[in-house]
Amino acid sequence: MTYKVAISFDRCKITSVTCGCGNKDIFYCAHVVALSLYRIRKPDQVKLRLPISETLFQMNRDQLQKFIQYLITAHHTEVLPTAQKLADEILSSNSEINQVNGAPDPTAGASIDDENCWHLDEEQVKEQVKLFLSQGGYYGSGKQLNSMFAKVREMLRMRDSNGARMLTLITEQFMADPRLTLWRQQGTSMTDKCRQLWDELGALWVCIILNPHCKLEEKSCWLQQLQKWSDLDVCPLEDGNYGHELPNITNALPQNVSHSADKASKVSTEEEKEEEEDKNSEEEPSDSDRNKDEYSDEDDLLNNTNSKLLKLTSSSIDPGLSIKQMDSLSRPRRTVFTRAIEGRELHWQDSHLQRIISSDIYTAPACQRESERLLFNSHGQPLWLEHVPTACARVDALRSHGYPKEALRLTVAIINTLRLQQRRQLEIYKHQKKELLQRGTTTITNLEGWVGHPLDPIGCLFLTLTEACRLNDDGYMEVSDMNESRLPVYQHVPVAAGYTNSSESYLSLALEVALMGMGQQRVMPEGLYAQDKVCRNEEHLLSHLQELQLDDELVQTLQKQCVLLLEGGPFSGLGEIIHRESVPMHTFAKYLFSALLPHDPDLSYKLALRAMRLPVLENSASAADTSHPHHMVSVVPSRYPRWFTLGHLESQQCELASTMLTAAKGLETCTATGLQGDDTKQGHSLEGLGRPPEEIQKDLPFLGKGDTHRLRTILEAIQKHIHSSSLIFKLAQDAFKIATPTDCSTDSTLLNVALELGLQVMRMTLSTLNWRRREMVRWLVTCATEVGVRALVSILQSWYTLFTPTEATSIVAATAVSHTTILRLSLDYPQREELASCARTLALQCAMKDPQSCALSALTLCEKDHIAFEAAYQIAIDAAAGGMTHSQLFTIARYMELRGYPLRAFKLASLAMSHLNLAYNQDTHPAINDVLWACALSHSLGKNELAALIPLVVKSVHCATVLSDILRRCTVTAPGVRALVSILQSWYTLFTPTEATSIVAATAVSHTTILRLSLDYPQREELASCARTLALQCAMKDPQSCALSALTLCEKDHIAFEAAYQIAIDAAAGGMTHSQLFTIARYMELRGYPLRAFKLASLAMSHLNLAYNQDTHPAINDVLWACALSHSLGKNELAALIPLVVKSVHCATVLSDILRPLHRTAPGLAGIPGRRSSGKLMSTDKAPLRQLLDATINAYINTTHSRLTHISPRHYGEFIEFLSKARETFLLPQDGHLQFAQFIDNLKQIYKGKKKLMLLVRERFG
Repeated sequence: MTYKVAISFDRCKITSVTCGCGNKDIFYCAHVVALSLYRIRKPDQVKLRLPISETLFQMNRDQLQKFIQYLITAHHTEVLPTAQKLADEILSSNSEINQVNGAPDPTAGASIDDENCWHLDEEQVKEQVKLFLSQGGYYGSGKQLNSMFAKVREMLRMRDSNGARMLTLITEQFMADPRLTLWRQQGTSMTDKCRQLWDELGALWVCIILNPHCKLEEKSCWLQQLQKWSDLDVCPLEDGNYGHELPNITNALPQNVSHSADKASKVSTEEEKEEEEDKNSEEEPSDSDRNKDEYSDEDDLLNNTNSKLLKLTSSSIDPGLSIKQMDSLSRPRRTVFTRAIEGRELHWQDSHLQRIISSDIYTAPACQRESERLLFNSHGQPLWLEHVPTACARVDALRSHGYPKEALRLTVAIINTLRLQQRRQLEIYKHQKKELLQRGTTTITNLEGWVGHPLDPIGCLFLTLTEACRLNDDGYMEVSDMNESRLPVYQHVPVAAGYTNSSESYLSLALEVALMGMGQQRVMPEGLYAQDKVCRNEEHLLSHLQELQLDDELVQTLQKQCVLLLEGGPFSGLGEIIHRESVPMHTFAKYLFSALLPHDPDLSYKLALRAMRLPVLENSASAADTSHPHHMVSVVPSRYPRWFTLGHLESQQCELASTMLTAAKGLETCTATGLQGDDTKQGHSLEGLGRPPEEIQKDLPFLGKGDTHRLRTILEAIQKHIHSSSLIFKLAQDAFKIATPTDCSTDSTLLNVALELGLQVMRMTLSTLNWRRREMVRWLVTCATEVGVRALVSILQSWYTLFTPTEATSIVAATAVSHTTILRLSLDYPQREELASCARTLALQCAMKDPQSCALSALTLCEKDHIAFEAAYQIAIDAAAGGMTHSQLFTIARYMELRGYPLRAFKLASLAMSHLNLAYNQDTHPAINDVLWACALSHSLGKNELAALIPLVVKSVHCATVLSDILRRCTVTAPGVRALVSILQSWYTLFTPTEATSIVAATAVSHTTILRLSLDYPQREELASCARTLALQCAMKDPQSCALSALTLCEKDHIAFEAAYQIAIDAAAGGMTHSQLFTIARYMELRGYPLRAFKLASLAMSHLNLAYNQDTHPAINDVLWACALSHSLGKNELAALIPLVVKSVHCATVLSDILRPLHRTAPGLAGIPGRRSSGKLMSTDKAPLRQLLDATINAYINTTHSRLTHISPRHYGEFIEFLSKARETFLLPQDGHLQFAQFIDNLKQIYKGKKKLMLLVRERFG
């Protein structure tokens, strides 16, 4: 297809284009580009002609007439109407066309006074920007607008005058965005993506206003337009809120700094002027005399200028000044254009500035005037004494307008000034160090930090310097469609020849200025967006730093700057004392720690430990200051209204601590891996009592002193500075996983650190609500078990500082004395007795403190010790008259009967009856079965007991149906062996199978009945035989309800027991549920039949179906038990069960809980005759665990997608924790980290619309 293309040129610029393709874009279409290239490459084939007016001038009348007639003939349908109209107007003497001399000539070009600029389709630009803004909810629109901003910078760099025109058009559309009015009316803030676009818009206008070669008329026009936009009510504010305003960017030294020292030192406020006058009056004799007598040139510069420079570059505030008083320093309303408007006062005519940017060899003259001494350092290198962000804005303007060398020179001068300021600050701190350390407080040294600043001063200097060192400049700037960019490659480029220290390179300066900027102590800004911007800007700078390959020169720069930051006092965020409102250094310190660790471990740990502080939480009393008039309620859950990003900061603090723990483990692994045997489980506990390192060293002789001390220091820092129980618990879990790897021996020191962190969590959450508390308690017991028996004894003895009574008895003590724990620790008899004794003591203490919840657990734990059991029973009796409910008393009474104490059971049942009240209509009350059981118990004991209970029944029970049931059962027959035999033989006419087995037969053969009737051996055997026959008959009739009772009644007769077991097996394929089968299986294991228990558990698994979201299903404990049973039996049984698990269980968290313990211990621990444990750990890369691992990973993937389909923001935190658990499973195989990285990348691509969630995912997992 052929298109007609027309291009107009004027003074080497394309001034207009037209193309028949109809393409609508702000860039030239391919046809226009092709024609332009053809004209450039083949100029000889394009014939040059004179303007048409010159050609017409050379024609006579006949030639003109012929020319016009031929033209009309060639295009008569198109030109004829226009030609006739023009002819009529020319023939009319009064027409407008005859009032003007001459005629237009489109081929002649513009006059010399006309505007000369490249073609720009303004309407198309407006339409594109308007379209992109209307698609504000989509990712692509922001990307397109950023590309337009990049185009503006490219035009500025090429010194194309259309750059400012295009930015004006973009700004007009931004200001016309209807969402601005809507956001203002609704009082809501704009989205983060829009905020970033507005920030870039403001920064671009600062570059344009600071154009070093723009005309005054142009600058005045731009400023008027900016002021007009800024005055509009809908114009966005600079910091995103209406609170505390930032200082004016022109609070700097005046431009003409070379005129005189006094003039160069003027400040903008009256108060500063008065201070200057007072200081000058006190400094007599004159400055020149004093400098000559007392100070060197450098001292003169430090003492005379830096105090003024500090005032201008950092707003120092007295530590006693409240935030409300600080508001008196605030400026009027500041919009995104305010900084550009303030640029009207900045110019480039200063002679010192011109010399800096025009020459690489500009140094101090040999004979300096007094006014010139302030402009150079002691090495003769030029300084630029200006407000740092403003000076950096000049650098950005030079870069943006195509002056890279000039920008580089000014950058070096700024860095020299920053170095001088840093040195002076260090000297000031050394003189005030003693006073500051005694006082314990310091000032807010910078209300306006350089990181997160709207002008991004540090990023500007860093990019300016690194661009001069980059090898693959072109390739680095290109980004592929897959969002992958080529990493830049840098080389050391020496600083210009005139620079005194020739050993330095621009790359080392880039690293130095980045470290100085991020290490600056600065106050946390107000507002969610401003705080979030600080975090994002810091992460952006660190991503650039991580691209640098640290060689010897850069490492020296890094070490030097880290030492200065540590010694910098209140001017450094890593100084000894920092203000409560200072921005934390956790993310920055994590980079420094990782970078320094291979080269200087001591310095890296010192720096990271210093950075662990989070003062805003450590001084909570002052954090509650509500006198600030601009305090707003946080839009996110936060303990302190002004710190919107507190959760992110705490997570970064946790990451720093985790990094240190991992690194410390790596340092001492070589000494710890020599341990073998059970000693790693016993005798090496830190016991959570905060013991000093010397005592720990005695207990841990296999470790070097430095290793133990370092881990202890990290532990103390975590306990002191981290205030979130959830984060400390995460650290404890991380330390536990690092300390117990699957492929080598346990690291005892790090395991003790994990234990102490767990103890800290227990103390913190003991009196507060935490939904993960139960998980924390179980984990702590597991950790203590791994540490050894001494750790278990320790937590049992100090339980009251760690657990509630219910947790202590039901979880801690029960787990400590369980058969699994004894096997895990391989305890001998004295150790088992010591552990059991501590558990009994704990149980009695808990029962005294909370008898309602702990009495039954105490009786269970003390049943093997007669004295302790009697004490627990007495506690239960004493508490019965108090707050115990009838259900609690009935439960204890049933337990007492089960243990062979029928009279005590009757006493407790009587107390329970006195607490009961059954109304007439409560025929489904849950206590009815207990009442019937109590009446049966009293009836079996004899007439006296029955007579004692009946008045209580009459008083407490008013339901007719319940009373009739009691009456019927008590009047069936008189107590006696023949009567019992009779009802056992004719049970089917009197009872249901469930009643016959669970009540009738069980009561008939109970120890109480035998004692009551004084039966001899033949009578007992007759009664037992009838009960077994009844049990088998009931099991045949109703196996679902009676199989377990039948097994219990037949367990003393082998033939009957086998028959009952066969009935259970036959019924398993029928209507028995998984819960019934699991119950029977657990009974079989308890009775010493593990293989039969495994068979029943396998049948139960085939009846089970656990969906992906059923992570609280009641069968989960049964599934975990079945897997543990098969694992203890051996590899063959485990291999048989895993396919059933994969088929039946689809819940990712349950599968991971199954998988985790299976690969940590060797199979075959049950002690089956004829079998021996292999002693080898099972690999997840081989069968049978590989199938389970694959199923677990697939379940996590499917569950993740299911949860993300309907996830709400309030569940984002829970989802991130879910992914953390998923990562643990993914990392089990050797290539797990690659699988998890691919999984996260897929999530980012599929769910990129969920911006905030993906941001959280990126923060946690990279």
